[in-house]
Amino acid sequence: MRVADFLFPRDLEVHPSGIEKVLVVGSCMAETFVKQFAALSPETRYDHVLFNNVGDLPADPPGPLADYAYQLVHLPYRGVFHDGFLDHARFAQQEHRLALITDAVQRLDLMLDGALDYNRRTGLLTFVSNFIVPQNHLAPSLSAHFTDLDVVHLTELMNHRIAARIAGLPNVYVLDVDAIANSLGKRYFFDDFIYFFNHGGIFFTDWHAQDNNPWWTHPAPGRIETLPPVADYYESRLDEFFEAAHRNAEALYRTARQIDQVKIVIFDLDDTLWRGQIAEHYLPGNNWPHTDGWPLGHWDAVHQLRSRGILTSICSKNDAETVEKYWDHAVRPPIIKLEHFTAPKINWRPKAENIAEILAEVGLTAKSAVFVDDNPVERAAVKEAFPEIRVIGSNPFLIKRILTWSPETQIPVLTDESARREEMVRQQIGREQERATQSRETFLNSLGSELRFIEVTDVGQAEFSRCLELLNKTNQFNTTGRRWSPAEIAEHLAAGKRMFCFSVKDRFSDYGIVGVALTGQSDIVQFVMSCRVLGMDVELAAIGALVRVMRAAQYEKGVTGQIIETDANRPCRDLFQRCGFALRETEAGLFHLGDSVEPAAAPHIAVV
Repeated sequence: MRVADFLFPRDLEVHPSGIEKVLVVGSCMAETFVKQFAALSPETRYDHVLFNNVGDLPADPPGPLADYAYQLVHLPYRGVFHDGFLDHARFAQQEHRLALITDAVQRLDLMLDGALDYNRRTGLLTFVSNFIVPQNHLAPSLSAHFTDLDVVHLTELMNHRIAARIAGLPNVYVLDVDAIANSLGKRYFFDDFIYFFNHGGIFFTDWHAQDNNPWWTHPAPGRIETLPPVADYYESRLDEFFEAAHRNAEALYRTARQIDQVKIVIFDLDDTLWRGQIAEHYLPGNNWPHTDGWPLGHWDAVHQLRSRGILTSICSKNDAETVEKYWDHAVRPPIIKLEHFTAPKINWRPKAENIAEILAEVGLTAKSAVFVDDNPVERAAVKEAFPEIRVIGSNPFLIKRILTWSPETQIPVLTDESARREEMVRQQIGREQERATQSRETFLNSLGSELRFIEVTDVGQAEFSRCLELLNKTNQFNTTGRRWSPAEIAEHLAAGKRMFCFSVKDRFSDYGIVGVALTGQSDIVQFVMSCRVLGMDVELAAIGALVRVMRAAQYEKGVTGQIIETDANRPCRDLFQRCGFALRETEAGLFHLGDSVEPAAAPHIAVV
């Protein structure tokens, strides 16, 4: 298995990434990234901006910033660890060493600050490559390893500083080339065992030609012995390193843009979460199957998914009482509990029926779900019932890596709403159960709902991360289905257009920010809302508040909204009609609310 596929699995990928144009900022090593990436992805255009020092970044790149899917920033290693670090005798002197280290930190900070100028201006999605740590200790003694006398240790600290400096910056993430190098093996491409350590570059298998043929580049004395090819003693996997770095950038882009994002993983039990059948192999007095190996990894994956705001559930043909009774026999140590799973279905009904109920209860569609089952017949039956669901499970040695390392199960930022998703979905299920016992009017009036309306004026605003998450993950209640990059939203705001979000709470839960609206002068460009508040008339209250704000700024035109039908947005296709808008253009899906027409109200919701 190639390291690119090992570290960044494609098993959950459905749609192509669609990366058309990329900007690479950095020195000569960055130029190599451009050449290698272009060969790997000829349909993508790669532009290079040379950046060696703080003042090198031009005011404008080769193309408009809004055209780039992302930029890759690769700071020159030698620009931080300059040649003064090579004088080991002086470096051993504490005063000189501390001065060099202080200077290196300042250089790093200044270069990073300069290289992020395009991101600050437009919110351009940015990946900052860290440094490849030298592959053996560079210190005067064993006792000096992992101290400030060891350049390996200092490089690791610089990598931590890069991560710390960009933490919290909007739309900036680390591309961890050092982790790729560690997984592949630095010995297969890194040049620090031939070159001086602070070159931070790569070796080539034709280097021996310089010595065997003195006229290859520059005249030099001939050698007594002919050098054998470099590849005879140093195997090169340079292509695999760049392939993995390219895939890492693509994976980061997919996560940042939330392409094919997974929102729920539904597990089978027998031979999936544990070895064997719980009703046969885990009875008292039996010699229970081992739990070491992949079962422990699957339990770890459950918690990793939950920590990212991804729901986990169970769909198992089993007796529910037996599973509950013997759960602790099968799960040893008790890392996961049955209560860690949302809306579990343990019965003898067809799994497709149970999965339909699970998805309905949590308010998700099959395209957001992954089903994990060891039985190929069950996987095929579920896939037939839900063509958009993703199914895995044939090989237990692959499952944890797929579920935890795939870009589709990563999230760019853990928002408060994401962190509380499991809790809120459970509260949503309780709300729906109570709804079924009352009339709609009585139930809605009993909720005590409150909607808080907020304008977002900048991509650095606290609410922006959640807004971006909603715009790029919401499928069902999404009036156009369009996905946005931060740079595109920054451009939208710079053009004098506006962006709003709203949060909702009731007596069951504080749902956090559940909706976003992008507007022009007199048109609602896009309206998205989380399905967890569907059926509460929240959209009526939100559109009403939006119309009032828009009318306060622009009286003479009325308000226009558009519905662009997608495969998934059926729940919102009548949004504007229900809010009192009149259909203006059927083919374009345009609706209009005149100045004299009041939008439909939701009197049971207090708008703040």
